[in-house]
Amino acid sequence: MLDKRTAYEKWLGIKGHDQPPTLYRLLGVDALESDTDAISNAADSRMAFLKQFQVGDNAPLAEQILNELSRARVTLLNAEKKAAYDARLRQRIAAPASAVASSKVPSVSNVSPLPHAESLSAPMQPAPKKKSNPLVWIIPAASVALVILAIVAANSLSGGGSSNNDAPKAITATSETPKPPEQQVAAEPSPSPKSLDKPPTVVPSHAVAPPVEPPTPTPIPAPDSPPVAVAASELPPVDSKKPTSAPPDETPKSPAAVTPSPTEPSLIPVPDVSAQADATKLVKEVYSKEWAAAKTADQKQALAKKLLERAMESGNDRVAQFVLFRLSKEVAEQAGDCESAFEAIDETAKAFQIDSAEARVDCLRKCAQAATTADKCIAVAERAVDLSERALSKEQFDVAQAMNDLALGEAHKAKDESLAARLAERKVEIERIAEEFGSAKEAIVILKTTPADRSANLAVGKFQCFFKGDWEAGLPKLARGDDPILKALAELDIKGGGGANGDVKIGDSWWKLSEPLTGLQRKVIQARAGYWYQQALPGLSGLARDKVAGRLQDIQQFVYLADLPAEEVRVHHGEPDTKTSFRGKSSPHTLWAHPPDANSSSHMAFLIDGRFRLLRGEIGIGTGANHAAAAPLTFRIVGDGKILWHSARLQERDVPISFVVHVAKVKKLELFVDCPGSHASAWALWIDPLLER
Repeated sequence: MLDKRTAYEKWLGIKGHDQPPTLYRLLGVDALESDTDAISNAADSRMAFLKQFQVGDNAPLAEQILNELSRARVTLLNAEKKAAYDARLRQRIAAPASAVASSKVPSVSNVSPLPHAESLSAPMQPAPKKKSNPLVWIIPAASVALVILAIVAANSLSGGGSSNNDAPKAITATSETPKPPEQQVAAEPSPSPKSLDKPPTVVPSHAVAPPVEPPTPTPIPAPDSPPVAVAASELPPVDSKKPTSAPPDETPKSPAAVTPSPTEPSLIPVPDVSAQADATKLVKEVYSKEWAAAKTADQKQALAKKLLERAMESGNDRVAQFVLFRLSKEVAEQAGDCESAFEAIDETAKAFQIDSAEARVDCLRKCAQAATTADKCIAVAERAVDLSERALSKEQFDVAQAMNDLALGEAHKAKDESLAARLAERKVEIERIAEEFGSAKEAIVILKTTPADRSANLAVGKFQCFFKGDWEAGLPKLARGDDPILKALAELDIKGGGGANGDVKIGDSWWKLSEPLTGLQRKVIQARAGYWYQQALPGLSGLARDKVAGRLQDIQQFVYLADLPAEEVRVHHGEPDTKTSFRGKSSPHTLWAHPPDANSSSHMAFLIDGRFRLLRGEIGIGTGANHAAAAPLTFRIVGDGKILWHSARLQERDVPISFVVHVAKVKKLELFVDCPGSHASAWALWIDPLLER
């Protein structure tokens, strides 16, 4: 189970002291690198590596970092954007020296903000005039570090009696000293074809002082409200794809050991209750008419969005901004609109020290009480399922079961009996997983002191693989265990098949192991077999292909949209050999969507009959275009006549943007690409769109 900081380190080799990374560090090239080929190749290499994590529980996190890589690539390959970024980077490099020379801490207002990878993760849009991002505070690291170290030293000499409230509030200190950008160079080794897919390793060029412990996150408080009843640490998703080797002492964490992920160093404390009360009164005075008029759910949703938009513009007044975020969340909760409420929580978490996972749990409970329409009930249920699975991956079984129960209740309210049946089955599975975790506790304790113990490795490995489905963590333990059959199979899985026939052999071995089993174990092990069958399928033919396809049909959780028959297709003719080429590569699962004429839309429709839960994939303008599209394109996903998702306007080629869309209960799925002008070079592509049951 990875949070973003760990994903940066495991997948890209970016250590904590280099986070958030500069764009150069993100791509793994020298700071201020001028060779465009080196930048392009580094971006391609990193994005190709991360694509393996796009299917599985870690997919949303992978998509977020892939989008960051795409934005970094676009910025550094555009001469004008690169020059502006480099100027700010040079200013940041020079700032520590000048600060030391003058022995003065610069004002925040005098420091030009330097975008890092996370600030570029949203889809590209034309930048509004004279509008800066109020949620990113960049302070020259060395000068702030000197001040913080001085304060810490003074406190320690005086007995450490001062509280956090005594610290200066004008400056938010970072929790660790970042390296100068010119030293942030990543080595990018090529993974061996016989080994597991591993992220590139980065060797720090110099030692870094240990980081200052960040403050503990706190939930979003209302001025007079009690604390949230159920706590849950930040719960990022887990990757179920091909595992990487785990260190010998890696063991599951018990619930007591799970703590919230570290707060980002640039975050600021939540304003005190008194300041919030004053700001709340002012906000309600300013929006008194809207507040009085917000009687219906739709009116409350409109007010919540207005408050959120105002909060985004209030970065200079942090108390007002926090209160606007909080009020937006509360009004959305009253409307039963969990999507808008979650958006407010996410924006709050970008600027303030809050426990966003705990806030989401509390938010869903309130939204469930207010949700009255089937659509809102299903939205709450889907969000609750997501939190349940994340909690389960952290062995937080009480939270996992509570969120699953909440989702089950909402499914019944929406009269979605299919979803309710699935959640009832999942309730039993969560109970079984919790029971097995209890049985594995003794082995978990043993591995902490004796990581090579074969019996303990076997017990923990079986729990992680066969009950949690955490193959990345569990396979290395099975390989160290004392069951010769499982040991050999785990070693084979870790090594990989090396081709279609070898992949089928691994899949068949897991399938055979599953046949005498029932329930959760059978399902989880057959899913692993299905992973290897899916890898093998493109290289098979004849009866071998028929056998594998038949087994996949039995357990299929994923279906490429391109493999379904299209009911309607309206696109420009294109070039058959190259029309699905993206960044020099072609995929049989990519859909060609060039608008047929100027001022027109491409269109394709598929009947999916409510059989799937999610649609995920990427969009982009293909390599076949000689240059950027003549007009900016907008991609739209429509389900049963309702817009489910749309992109920002996209014009540059070879820039992938990821999407994940809920399609539960959708019968007719339609994909559109809108072209508001000339359709020259409008090589629009839906890249490997994948339906998930």
